[in-house]
Amino acid sequence: MGYKGQAGNGETEKMNLVLIGYRGTGKSLVSKLLAERLHMSLFSTDEEVVRMVACPFPR
Repeated sequence: MGYKGQAGNGETEKMNLVLIGYRGTGKSLVSKLLAERLHMSLFSTDEEVVRMVACPFPR
């Protein structure tokens, strides 16, 4: 996710938010909700790996 906020010098600064944690703890759900609420773009490493290797993660 990327978020544009105010830097200490008044300039706009792009920030990232990274969620880490154990499998099945809701990181994907929370990241989608945060992206919506904060008007940020969402980058899912799970989805990117699935796209690259054309093989879904076991759920």
